[in-house]
This record gives sequence, C-alpha cells and structure tokens, in this order.
Amino acid sequence: MDGTRSTSCNKFSKAALFPRMPVIFDGFWIHNGKDERINARHAKNTRSNILFFDNSAASFDTFRIPSVKDKKARNIQWRFPQTNE
Repeated sequence: MDGTRSTSCNKFSKAALFPRMPVIFDGFWIHNGKDERINARHAKNTRSNILFFDNSAASFDTFRIPSVKDKKARNIQWRFPQTNE
C-alpha cells in the first residue's frame, strides 16, 4: 500500500522478470520488510547466503546488504518495482 491507499498484487511468475530478487536467504521465516531478519551465519557470523530467481547463489557481507526499503535495483532487489497498471 502506498500513500494513495491503493494496492496491487504481484504474481509469483512475475519474479522471473527480476533475476536479482531473492528466493531464499539465511534468516528467520520471511523478510517482511524487516532487515534484521537476515542472519549472518557464515564466515564467523559476517556473511549471508542468498539464492536468486535466476538460479544463482551468492554470499554477501550481511551488514552491507541493501535495505528492503531501498528502491534502487542493485545487486539485490527485494521489492517489485512500482508499476502504473
């Protein structure tokens, strides 16, 4: 929901259009907009593994992973981009 109080549903198949969107990550249950749910489980508790929709996996410095609120697509894209459908 945004400031206009409108909502839009995203289909799971739409994630294939955004290959750097995570499918699975080290953490607790679901991300749900809470950055602290990503868990540093590797390399002396400093790195997290993430599997992406493009079927690649990578290890990241947990404390440098972009926030879910970061709207600029970079090496990790947590959110679907806003569309005007």
